[in-house]
Amino acid sequence: MANSTRRYHSAKKSDRFQRNPVIGVLAGWQFYNISTNLNYLLPIYQGINQAAEELDCSVLFGCGMGADSGLENPNHPAWPQFAPDCDFAPIGERNTDGLIVFTPLHSSGRSGYIRRLREKGHPVLFIGSGEDGATIAADNVGGVKSAFDHLVRHGHRRIAFIAGSQDDLAGDTGERLAAYRETVQNYGFNSDDRLVAYGGHVYRGGYKAMKRILSSQAEFTAVIASNDEMAIGAIQALKETGRETPRDVAVIGFDNRLEGAANVPPLTTVEIPLFDMGRRALEEMIRYLGSGEPLSPIIRVPTRLVIRESCGCDEFAEARSAIQDHMHDNGADSPQETTAAMTRRQFYRFVSAARTDSNRLSLLSAALFSALTEDQIYSVLSTHLKLIGISDALIVRHEAGDGIEPARSSVIDVFHPDRKAIHFDTRIFPPSRLIPGVRSFRWVVIPFPGNAGLSGAVVFDSGRLDLYGAVVQQISGALKMAGLYKEATDGRRLAEEAHQMKNRFLSLVGHELRTPLNLIAGLSELLLKSDPVRRDPIADPVMKDLEQIHAYAQHLGGLIGDVLDLATSDAGELRLNLTSVDLARTLRMIADSGAKLAAGKGLKWRAELPFEGPRVWGDPMRLRQIVLNLINNAIKFTECGEIRLRVEERGTEVTISVSDTGSGIPITDQQVIFEEFRRSDSSVSLGYGGLGLGLAICKRLVDLHGGQIGVRSKGVPGMGSTFYFTLPTISDRDADETRIYELTDPVRSIALLTDRASDGDPLVDQLVRRGYRVTVSPPFSGGSDRPNFPDPFPDVVLIDTEPKSGSFWDVLKAIKENPLGRNTSVLFYRYSNDAGRFVELDYMTKPIEIERLTDTLQKRLPADGEPRGQRTILIADDDPNTLDLYARVLQKQSKNNRVLRVLNGRDALTVLETEPEIDLLLLDLQMPELDGFQVLQWMQRQEQTRNIPVIVVTGKVLTHEDMEKLNHGVSTILEKGLFSLDETIARISAALDRTSRLSEDSQRMVRRAMAFMHERYQESLTRRDIARYVSISEDYLTFCFRKELGTTPIKYLHRYRVHQAQRLLRDTERTVLDIGLEVGFYDGGYFSRIFRQIVGVSPETYRRNRK
Repeated sequence: MANSTRRYHSAKKSDRFQRNPVIGVLAGWQFYNISTNLNYLLPIYQGINQAAEELDCSVLFGCGMGADSGLENPNHPAWPQFAPDCDFAPIGERNTDGLIVFTPLHSSGRSGYIRRLREKGHPVLFIGSGEDGATIAADNVGGVKSAFDHLVRHGHRRIAFIAGSQDDLAGDTGERLAAYRETVQNYGFNSDDRLVAYGGHVYRGGYKAMKRILSSQAEFTAVIASNDEMAIGAIQALKETGRETPRDVAVIGFDNRLEGAANVPPLTTVEIPLFDMGRRALEEMIRYLGSGEPLSPIIRVPTRLVIRESCGCDEFAEARSAIQDHMHDNGADSPQETTAAMTRRQFYRFVSAARTDSNRLSLLSAALFSALTEDQIYSVLSTHLKLIGISDALIVRHEAGDGIEPARSSVIDVFHPDRKAIHFDTRIFPPSRLIPGVRSFRWVVIPFPGNAGLSGAVVFDSGRLDLYGAVVQQISGALKMAGLYKEATDGRRLAEEAHQMKNRFLSLVGHELRTPLNLIAGLSELLLKSDPVRRDPIADPVMKDLEQIHAYAQHLGGLIGDVLDLATSDAGELRLNLTSVDLARTLRMIADSGAKLAAGKGLKWRAELPFEGPRVWGDPMRLRQIVLNLINNAIKFTECGEIRLRVEERGTEVTISVSDTGSGIPITDQQVIFEEFRRSDSSVSLGYGGLGLGLAICKRLVDLHGGQIGVRSKGVPGMGSTFYFTLPTISDRDADETRIYELTDPVRSIALLTDRASDGDPLVDQLVRRGYRVTVSPPFSGGSDRPNFPDPFPDVVLIDTEPKSGSFWDVLKAIKENPLGRNTSVLFYRYSNDAGRFVELDYMTKPIEIERLTDTLQKRLPADGEPRGQRTILIADDDPNTLDLYARVLQKQSKNNRVLRVLNGRDALTVLETEPEIDLLLLDLQMPELDGFQVLQWMQRQEQTRNIPVIVVTGKVLTHEDMEKLNHGVSTILEKGLFSLDETIARISAALDRTSRLSEDSQRMVRRAMAFMHERYQESLTRRDIARYVSISEDYLTFCFRKELGTTPIKYLHRYRVHQAQRLLRDTERTVLDIGLEVGFYDGGYFSRIFRQIVGVSPETYRRNRK
């Protein structure tokens, strides 16, 4: 046989390998249940492997891995097809010279595939009955008859039978069942179908089959099972019903597996020489390939009965003989050894080998658990697989293709992971480059389990078939985790790259848009504020145009900020500066603009606004933005007819609506037009432009105000649309409340924002002793990433925080973007070991209001009346027109202002080095050659420049990296203490002096307002009443009260009224209601609520505690 094999030269497959033939081995069911091999297939594969070694031919073993061994889904083979009920293994006609196939195939699709191969002339040899073609099969009839005869000799007449699978009635299952029925008939016993059940050749199936037979109430004293697994399951079912084996029921199995011998009681069984069947099958195939003589149609392998205890025999001599034969076949050294000695020796060998394998598998599992990448996995495998005794290990990955079946695959040698992956045609495995020389190979191909989410297989040498199931489970789990890790890291990397690109884009766009807009707004404001008695006054129509230019420049600046906020907001929301809003007054400017816009397109305009009110709690700029956006949309989509703006109050809410007579919104589009970048199909088809952001921004803003936005339209051209949004209204009393914190004593206030422990801070103690009101709080609220706004805003904010928190600029930016905090001095501060350090910066975002710039300059610069009259201001900005604008503002502010201009950071450093005294620096962050970040860092390293006040002016959207630069710069100069405690307090006092530049007239006005409230507190006073008395606007009245007293006028009035009520509660017996009315509260519940807020207890409790 060996000689004929060596003479064989296949013109079909083996020329590719230039070696002896390649035989493929397939089974119609899985080789492994999860990670444990099926004992039936293992000895057959081992027989084929041993014969292949002796004949020096190559073999590819297909070993599928099932999810479990249950009846519901017992079969999941490795198969050369892509199908749901199998896992693909490249073992077929294109890479083998013949196939050995185990039946049953359990699938018409698999049977059809093999039939087509045979029709093409590809050699196929079956092991097991059931398919048409050359077959090697056990003598099933003789085996069943010998078992039946043995039971009859023991006196049994009622013998049950547990068959295999109903889809294998043409195979071994059918042959054994037919032999049982024929033997029953030959003995003349009564045939009873209740004594037959199917168990699918698995343990659980045998258990359930026995339960069905028992439930049928049919009498029986013995059972024959079609394999050992089902016999053991049947014994368990009998035991649970109180029937012992063999005392009550005799049981005989089929196959003679080791677990049968280890069972209690040991299982009598029909032995099939599986190892010999495998060996014989390979020899038969090689004989055919070498000689060309036809395969034998059927080869029957004889069986024999192995007698143990489950049948009720005590024929120990026969049992010992069977065991001795088995031990001799499996390595007993001499026939003189006793059965006991051989059993002990074999047991010790097995236990020792199993313990070693278990330890090594545990080490492999632990190492793979810590591997996060495929390279790390290959490194672990190359080390640990050799310890297990594996010499060849390959990882095959199928490459994604257009169809279900991938055309290409790649393979990596685990023991040489540094080598490049070899790509090959999926069905032609192994690629010739993988097999050097003429070495034959015997490889086990185990596809990744279907539940692993991987497409490919692991290939091993054939030496450790018993362990490969467990190894592949671990490899597939590790590769899946590595894939998830790679997806996560790739996703994070792509997200970071996208975030960086977005930041760079937004930074550039923000700068390029805001810089020219800053000029438009600034120059128009300068013209509007020009001297009215100049020789060439601006004509009224031109002045109105300038007002419109300035108003829309400011509005455009707000829109740019909105879009940038929408794109960069990590929290997904825009910021609101909430206050009490009179909608009529707020929207009147928008109504005037809407009239002009409508007239420009020839449309009628109608605005239905009340004279005043209703009031809502909102952001005036954002509300104007919403309405103007709706008006612009209405005009854009209306060719003729009318646009109407309407404000209508109903109960506790107000509806603002914009109606048109345009093209309308189709009903199908009305749910999506408020989403970002979504536009109506009709607007696109009609050629209207736009990005689809306007309504999305409107919706977000309305949501933030606690309202709802919607649209009403029939979608009919000419009938138009009505866009509306509703907001909750507030009463005049609620408006005057304005959500202000409790009144504090009218002293100068300082807020220390710190993430350090402030107990015993000497600076805080000294400031309090000198009469300042000091509050200490963390920079951020409750673990969030939003800055902790001081409220009411203090005169000075000290920021003392760790640089790693990155909060220096976050807090500064948040304070300066809030209108209430624009005049607050902000000092970055650190104090330790009796030494302090300061950096004082201001921050403004383009476009800048000229009035705000002027106020900031007045606060930062020495006053005109101070000894050194001339003040030198350095402006650094890369736009010449912006430089001119700032210079005009400064020179208009004071004739003593000397302005120096530079276009880049390097020139700024030159001026700072050469000019002896610079009073203020206006610094743009985005400049050529040397940017604003580097200028700041240089200034803080120089003693002569580190104390120059700086106003950072930028149109740039500050990225995380930008913030880190600024935080690092501030942190660097705070590292060493510079000022003593007294000097530190003096520095804070100077900052307080700058923030207290309310004129003496304003201070007298506040005192007049306080006296007015003291005299009239019993009357119904509103903020409007107080403002009219002192002849200023309501907003300016509140601003002055905040600056001087740290509270609002109404809060101060409440505090004064409660003070009077406390006196009456102590000194009189009048009721609480009467006292509330006496001091100016016209609602008893409201009086009690305000009293509790200020005093901390109810009026009744206060009275009881004072008696």
